[in-house]
Amino acid sequence: MPVSVDGGLARVNAAAPSISPMTPSELTEYLHVAIPMSKAMEIQATDTSPEAITIEAPHGPNITHEGTVFGGSLTALALLAGFAAVLNRLRADGHPQRVVVQRHAYSYDHPATTDVATRASIDPERWSRLVWPYPAAISGASPSMSRLKTPLAVR
Repeated sequence: MPVSVDGGLARVNAAAPSISPMTPSELTEYLHVAIPMSKAMEIQATDTSPEAITIEAPHGPNITHEGTVFGGSLTALALLAGFAAVLNRLRADGHPQRVVVQRHAYSYDHPATTDVATRASIDPERWSRLVWPYPAAISGASPSMSRLKTPLAVR
């Protein structure tokens, strides 16, 4: 899967209306090009489907002076999983794949002291009931003004 960077935006070079979801290796490559921090964190996608994404990060490059995983790395891991879940679902459904996160919030129950993984899932029934905000983008207008609020669970 070719990935290119155009004007600071990483793009998957694919234009078919309905495209297979990215494989774990394709998603890992995409994230490393689109979001270079993910490469420094050594993030790897381990499972991908239109409904869910699992990504992992090793303890080593994300460690703090206390021996725990840095909270910023945990936040980035969860945020990347959610971003990738929406991106892969849009791709599978044949919609434009420009995703920009507007808002997110996290809390931590306890410190992480080992390699970490997170799974972001989209409820297919709730996704299908969304009033799709992209008709202009599909017809060729700029999708930059369209917004999508999606049900997403990250664990």
